[in-house]
Amino acid sequence: MRRPSIFPVNSSDKSLSVLVVDDYEPMQKAIRNILIELGVGKVHLASSGAEAMRHLKEMPISAVISDWNMPGMTGLELLEWVRCEQRFASLPFMLLTAEATRENIRAAISAGISEYLLKPFTLHAFAEKFQAMVGLAERPPLSPDISRAPTRVVAPDTSIDARITDATVLVVDDVPSNIKVIVGVLEEDGHTIKVALSGKKALEIAVAAAPDIILLDIMMPEMDGFEVCRRLKANPATASIPVIFLSAKDESDDIVCGLEMGAVDYVTKPVEPAVLKARLRAHLRSALIMTDLKEQNCVVHDSARLREDVERITRHDLKNPIGAILQTSQLLLADERSPELRESLQLMESAARDALKMVNLSLDMYRMERGEYRPKLTAVRLNDVLARIAAEVGAQFTGAQHKYVLPDVELIATAEYLLCYSLFGNLIKNAAEAAPAASTIVMSGETVPGRCIVRIVNRGGVPAAIREQFFEKYITHGKVSGTGLGTYSARLMAEVQGGGIELSGDDTSTCLTVSLRAA
Repeated sequence: MRRPSIFPVNSSDKSLSVLVVDDYEPMQKAIRNILIELGVGKVHLASSGAEAMRHLKEMPISAVISDWNMPGMTGLELLEWVRCEQRFASLPFMLLTAEATRENIRAAISAGISEYLLKPFTLHAFAEKFQAMVGLAERPPLSPDISRAPTRVVAPDTSIDARITDATVLVVDDVPSNIKVIVGVLEEDGHTIKVALSGKKALEIAVAAAPDIILLDIMMPEMDGFEVCRRLKANPATASIPVIFLSAKDESDDIVCGLEMGAVDYVTKPVEPAVLKARLRAHLRSALIMTDLKEQNCVVHDSARLREDVERITRHDLKNPIGAILQTSQLLLADERSPELRESLQLMESAARDALKMVNLSLDMYRMERGEYRPKLTAVRLNDVLARIAAEVGAQFTGAQHKYVLPDVELIATAEYLLCYSLFGNLIKNAAEAAPAASTIVMSGETVPGRCIVRIVNRGGVPAAIREQFFEKYITHGKVSGTGLGTYSARLMAEVQGGGIELSGDDTSTCLTVSLRAA
């Protein structure tokens, strides 16, 4: 018998067909299970942007939930492709991301994002965002007292559209009749309206209780709209408030001046009500999304300042609870369980194993940095390592259609197999990400007295800005959520095995040369 859902099922959910896109299979399945709990009728899974595109072309999809950072095609690039297709112009699209930089936020808003969610997220945070995105009704909370009949309590609607309706608009104009017209237009949409008949009064209102957006006339006595805008943008407390200029001045120089002052838009009088309302809602939506992401980004920023403490916790404390999760899931799997529960337990076990690998790698890197790591050296046939990695990376980057050329000579090094696998895995994956589509990644090698040499060449150039620091910690360039640890860890792994790694190339090609001890 199927266990009861943690959410009451809404029958309207059954009509939804949701596409989940993530290159990490446990995350795919975890999101699928949440959607099933929410009563979604069909859930389709894709491991890459290219696979997602095929699904969208071949079957009806009601909404897309995509990871941001994926090999081959990022979630942002998938979103941009979706929005370029007229039939998908209004398709609900949620991006999941572990980072929320200002540049990424602006790019997502410009591309037409519907919702976003910062990883890691709770089940209820996901449910709230998803329901708001697809327009489902709020769920009633469970009654805390089972002895009483549950009372339906409807939570406040926190969706973007609801918050746009509740937004406060400050209208600034020295002509009362103009204000009356604009207020009449905006009150129809439920906005809270504040008015100011002078620039001075507008500044006082904005500082006392910042509105969500300001409609600002330019031609006013004593202090014109340009000066009001300049003072708003100069004050940190009001600098982020979007300003839309309203003016009868429609010369291009006036419009350019207004935008250069920091306004988000310029609407000429007489105002067309439909145009004003559409522009107001568009800028309110962008501003509210930016506000949400800034709040989440503050949390990320604070966490980043504790990076060293978190790393120490990871190295010394996380192995025990992860081990307990792994052992418990294995014990539960040993008993007879329903297929659905077994799948959930297998997801838990797989995720715990992946987390444990990450912890062990972090611990190994820490020991390498301190000079305390002692590799278990054996004879390692590098040809086998490179062939395995090329097959795995090729499967990840199917849409790129790269060709992988393997060394034609036997390469046997005195090394540690797992370190070689991680080392060359980082380098070949980086090469696949940097190489242009349908290009060839060439791996060659040779054995010289005492040394085993491997070269990896791709037609993507390393930006000049980072060539000198290419192997340094946290150095990255142009990657959506790159950490700058891949090449750094590769260098550590090469050196701890008595080898080294070098970069050569130019703007059009890159060659990485790895030197290890010959067997």
